Amino acid sequence: MERCAGSLSQHRQLTLSHKVSLGVLLSVASLIGFFLVEGIREQKTLLANLAGNQAESVAMVLRSSLEDPALWKSPEPLQDFVERLAAPRTDALMGQTRSSRPLGELDILILDFARTVVAGNIPGDVGKKYTRDPGDEITLTMADGRMRKFVDPGMISAFWVAVPLEAAHAKKGILLLRSPHAMPGAQPHKLALELTREAILIAIPALLLILWMTRRYVIRPIRLLREGAFAWKQGDLSHRVSFRGSDELGELRDAFNEMATTLQAQRVNLARKQADLEESIRRKREAQAQLIQSEKLASLGTLAAGVAHELNQPLMLIRGYAQRLLSRESGNGPKAREEIEIIEEETTRMMKIIRHLKDFSRKSTGEYQEVDGNAVIQGSFALLAEQLRLHEIEVRLDLGHTLPRVWGDPIQLTQVFVNIITNARDALDEVGGGALVVRSRSADGNTVEVSFEDTGPGIGPEILPSIFDPFFTTKAVGSGTGLGLSIALGLVQAHGGKINVESESGRGARFTVILGAGGKKRDGE
Repeated sequence: MERCAGSLSQHRQLTLSHKVSLGVLLSVASLIGFFLVEGIREQKTLLANLAGNQAESVAMVLRSSLEDPALWKSPEPLQDFVERLAAPRTDALMGQTRSSRPLGELDILILDFARTVVAGNIPGDVGKKYTRDPGDEITLTMADGRMRKFVDPGMISAFWVAVPLEAAHAKKGILLLRSPHAMPGAQPHKLALELTREAILIAIPALLLILWMTRRYVIRPIRLLREGAFAWKQGDLSHRVSFRGSDELGELRDAFNEMATTLQAQRVNLARKQADLEESIRRKREAQAQLIQSEKLASLGTLAAGVAHELNQPLMLIRGYAQRLLSRESGNGPKAREEIEIIEEETTRMMKIIRHLKDFSRKSTGEYQEVDGNAVIQGSFALLAEQLRLHEIEVRLDLGHTLPRVWGDPIQLTQVFVNIITNARDALDEVGGGALVVRSRSADGNTVEVSFEDTGPGIGPEILPSIFDPFFTTKAVGSGTGLGLSIALGLVQAHGGKINVESESGRGARFTVILGAGGKKRDGE
């Protein structure tokens, strides 16, 4: 068992070079054997043809000699004639299945039309009936008088010629002439050795050349390809396989190198995508924090709307008492009356702010109607007027008096303007306050343009394309959601409008909202 395991282990250790060499050796040995067998067969065929031609020539000469009528007067002259041509044999021919006659000598038999041997160099067969007739060649020769050549299957090494004999224009019988076509003596072995030697002398240089070419053009490229694959497996994708050749192995080399180039590019791309994914995860986490802050602000807005509703009732009561006191003609001194007027004015302003706050916090129905753009602008500033004052921001309104109405949702438009004003407030707050100029106009009667121009720090060209992206913000975490301008753009686009931005670093920014004018719905409404 251990010996078997050892042999199996050695078999597994055979390299491709050994296998190819062994295959080449076996192929060359097979070719040598093939050409050796073919050479011997060709020599036998050549000898057979020579024997046949020799037998035919001798048969024609003997036929001419046997046309002498004197030879046919009795059997003795024929027998003497045959014995002079060929030495007598001591064995009988007719009973042999394989001739033991010395090779290179002729066998002659003369038959009459009764197939009786009348003369021959085999004395034992003279006077007997010749019964062997492979392929009925003798019968056919007797019938049509034509010469025939054939090989007797029982006498493999002999070639036979059957010739019709005539004398004085009379058919006398048949001449059977046997000529051996096998190689005499030890010639087959000598021929085989000679052919083997010549084949080996030719095969050795061819074998060495084949082995050299196989190692150079097959084994070496495969080894280099294997080394390249191992280097890529270790992570060295910069390794390239290099050897000469444009055959199939060359195509495989090019395919391997292209694959390495592709893998290298994919690795770089994968690293870039990984970095992008990490950045996306970071931004997602920031966005989640901003969403949480947005939810807090939304909850605070809902709470503020509820508080505003609760405050509205006491304010109405205070305002009512103030108005009642003002309606009295006596009982109030000048100082008291002035203070009561202040109370009435401030409560009226507070109720107006609460009303705008309630309108702003109300959920939009999504139904469009004719809207006064200037009224929406003024309502938006009413919500933020106190904040702007506290941030030392001067507001200047330059509103057109003959603006066409806008077809839209007033609550959504208020959201747009509040977001843009809030964005301007934050920008101006970075420089300690400034001015915000709001203009509304209609150039052609078909559109309404509302511009918000501030004197803040402006927007750099590197971030200008991203200001409308969701969650994009330059503020610290917790100071903004990055959704204000994105929501404003979405609402304006839903109204069939657009927002243009003009800004330079250090020179403020101008946001222009362009909306369609008219009392008709937009296409698709």
